[in-house]
Amino acid sequence: MKKTYFIKYKREGKIIETSCVLLRVEGPYKIIRVKNDIHKVKVSNIFEIKEVEE
Repeated sequence: MKKTYFIKYKREGKIIETSCVLLRVEGPYKIIRVKNDIHKVKVSNIFEIKEVEE
């Protein structure tokens, strides 16, 4: 089972806080799944990421 994370990051000029599933890391990017959408987030745009206890 994949771990759930709380993430705070910048996307399209907005700051987004949400829970997500970290799928994989590709170089300077983290690939996350939020609901059914998959996003590629640059590590420099991530302000906070922490594991959530289920």
